[in-house]
Amino acid sequence: MHQNALVEIRTVEKGIAVITLNRPEKRNALNIEMMEQVCQLLDDLQAEEAARVVILNGAGPAFCSGLDLSEATEPERVQRSASLLARTLRTVWNCRLVTIAAVHGAAMAGGGGVASACDLVLAAEGTRWGFPEVRRGLVPALIAAVMGRHVGQHHLRELLLLGETEDTERIREMGLINHVVAQEDLMPRALQLARTCLLGAPATQAKAKRLLDQMYGVSIDEQLELAMAGHVEMRSSPEAQEGIHAFLEKRKPRWVE
Repeated sequence: MHQNALVEIRTVEKGIAVITLNRPEKRNALNIEMMEQVCQLLDDLQAEEAARVVILNGAGPAFCSGLDLSEATEPERVQRSASLLARTLRTVWNCRLVTIAAVHGAAMAGGGGVASACDLVLAAEGTRWGFPEVRRGLVPALIAAVMGRHVGQHHLRELLLLGETEDTERIREMGLINHVVAQEDLMPRALQLARTCLLGAPATQAKAKRLLDQMYGVSIDEQLELAMAGHVEMRSSPEAQEGIHAFLEKRKPRWVE
């Protein structure tokens, strides 16, 4: 087992690893250091020939509450945070290993995006999902690049333009979740799926993942590059500054009419 302050990785069985977001006091909000660590751990795993499947979960009451918006108030960190979110989504999506998200409690904004970048998504009953970026003056462009590969345009627009919180059943109807299970069954079911993955040929599975991405027409790398410009532009806008400060100050934003 390798452990540090923000991310934990352990091998549970031969070929199967678990990466745990380990910032429970912040509901596993994605700050710069955490995203760097997740990307590095995934890169390290891919270099291990025996590694086949990785399960991504979160410590504490929630899977992930999204980006740490306290960093969005620091102009010198805005670009770095945005770039790392894009890198995290790209690394998860393009990972050679089969990736399984085991989601509980809440998956908000970038947290829902990271889960959506996985090959398979399991969610515990009662998990709440939401993409409230527009209520913070932000454009969820990077998340849209990933989620748009799973849901239709009307569902995507409902999620990203309204910014409302939805329950797990509604999110499953939209196509973002493979299975909904009881909380106590979340990790056992994830491990069951991981073991099933091990029955497949590893090189064939990796090739199948690449082909599925190519068949979409535009690679995730190209989509994220396109989305990055819009994401960064709005993160520096007056509306974003007002929305983020309102969120941190626990008040309603005062939009200029």
